[in-house]
Amino acid sequence: VLAKTVSSSDIELMARTIHGEARGEPYMGQVAVGAVIINRILSNEFPDTVRGVIYQRNQFTAVSDGQIHYTPNNTAYRAAREALNGMDPTLGSLYYYNPKTAKNKAWFNTRKFVVSIGAHVFAK
Repeated sequence: VLAKTVSSSDIELMARTIHGEARGEPYMGQVAVGAVIINRILSNEFPDTVRGVIYQRNQFTAVSDGQIHYTPNNTAYRAAREALNGMDPTLGSLYYYNPKTAKNKAWFNTRKFVVSIGAHVFAK
């Protein structure tokens, strides 16, 4: 249902976020970032739109460091569509981080580990 209600600009924004956050990661890792966006939309803890989730303050590095403005590749678009169509390799995760670059590791330790995909850890 969600895949049929998002606009082309929402897909573009998701692809830009996926590209900024996970380019260079395995394909499933890129889908996983998209799935986290979807899981947040479906959660009562986060905004209920693609734009609201992605632009929520201090949530995505790609927004804060400007990578959201990079032109996404076809893989990022494909990953966004897969996530919108229900693929979720994160098993419902709401968070992810890269243990090598995360600044607030103590906070992530309070989350429940779900799965590692590429360089990212996904958690609830």
